Amino acid sequence: MDSDVTQQNIRDYFLLQKPSLSCMEINIYMVVAIAVVFPTTKLLLPNAILYMSVWMGFIIISYIFFKIPQHRKRIKYGKRINDYAATQYFIKICKTKVVKRAAEYLKIKNTDTDDIKFIIIPYPVFHCTDHIKANNIRRKKSELDTKTDKYFYNYSFWNIQILVLNKGIMNFYFCSYNLLNNKIINERSEEHLYDDIESVSTEVKYINVESKWSKGTVEEITVIDITNYSDKKLRIIAGMPSLKQPQQTVVDAEQISHAIRHILRSTKSNQNNNENIRLKHINIEEKAVETYDYSMEAANF
Repeated sequence: MDSDVTQQNIRDYFLLQKPSLSCMEINIYMVVAIAVVFPTTKLLLPNAILYMSVWMGFIIISYIFFKIPQHRKRIKYGKRINDYAATQYFIKICKTKVVKRAAEYLKIKNTDTDDIKFIIIPYPVFHCTDHIKANNIRRKKSELDTKTDKYFYNYSFWNIQILVLNKGIMNFYFCSYNLLNNKIINERSEEHLYDDIESVSTEVKYINVESKWSKGTVEEITVIDITNYSDKKLRIIAGMPSLKQPQQTVVDAEQISHAIRHILRSTKSNQNNNENIRLKHINIEEKAVETYDYSMEAANF
């Protein structure tokens, strides 16, 4: 992660608009203006000194109020961080700020132990709510990958779901995170004892979705359902392909479900539910993140 990626970099990435005029177009407009103003001014102002004064003033004003501001906008827009850096920034926030806040919210004191696993499952906020305004929900289309001929969207607002697997208990933490102001809102949590969980399933559903960018379309959505014997159900949204979120943030719902089932089986057979379970397939490795190979197969830490 580049050290120079800051909050202002992120705001510029999402908020700056590409200048509407290119350098060539600006020069053409100025030449046309000169071609029109030059003969007109000469006819109206026969005095050579006055004519030259007005003419020089026109050129200076055009430069100060038109060409220079456009030039600065192009420079600032060109210095924006790239799509990959913006994605990496969000991943870093998940691994630090959000996980730390989840531990505080759940009152987990020691997060360094191997007995605790954090499984992070993010998905973009795609419509406004009472607490999330439309102008805070933004997305940027990435440059087209010349190798795969694909693109993705970086989003400014995310819903982040975290499963915390501990000894004998599973906690669930949810929040919404705004990249534009670095704030966490809409926090809530649940607690489930392993002995109370009856089933863990993954399912693909088709629902009618209204988003900021589309209305009333049927979209595919992947969910993970964790059901207790009391029929209490925890539903986790594991993905919506139509949102085209960065591949590094896409989770593998089946592997998450498999890992939870493994823990449940081990717990019910009176085995240590963490020491003997390999969770490597749901851990984010730094190397994988850097090479884009991070499948966030559970988007975890």
